[in-house]
Amino acid sequence: RDKTHYYLEEQLQSNPPEMTRLWQFAYLFGEQLRRVRNEDAASLAATGHSFNLHAIIGGRLSDDERPRLIYVYPEGNWVSATEDAPYFLIGRTYYGKPILDRLLHARTPLRTAITLAVLAFDATRTSITDVGCPVDLLVLPNGTSVPAIVRLDEAELAETTNWWEHHLRESLAEIPVAWMDKLLSQEP
Repeated sequence: RDKTHYYLEEQLQSNPPEMTRLWQFAYLFGEQLRRVRNEDAASLAATGHSFNLHAIIGGRLSDDERPRLIYVYPEGNWVSATEDAPYFLIGRTYYGKPILDRLLHARTPLRTAITLAVLAFDATRTSITDVGCPVDLLVLPNGTSVPAIVRLDEAELAETTNWWEHHLRESLAEIPVAWMDKLLSQEP
């Protein structure tokens, strides 16, 4: 990741291309990612590893109508978020993804989207021992070009995550399961 970042930074400083859309930046990032892949894939394979760098790029450049979110694959190709697929995840996605799939939509208010991101992270760290705080959150509010960034530790998230767990347990106790009576009334 760092090598790709340095190569990209070097190109932007030495021969800055004119970029007015975020996809142009994603394309440039993808080129540098392919460069690193070509340099490092064989040595990684020799040690039983694969080149597996995924990236999410978000923002808005001068000719973009609105902020964009772009997912860059290890091969350097990329896709943009859409109304039907408004988010991307990287890493251990299978724990937090169900929360986002059920509740996050293109029109979800920003505060709710941030809460869902934290809950998806919490689902992952609850299930995976090597995932934990701190968590960095970055938001690009509408009408601004400067992101807001915060780093949160476990204590700062405790009120939210404890509330969530408590209400999940309460909901489980109250969930309608009339269909279960038929199952449990069967004689062995």
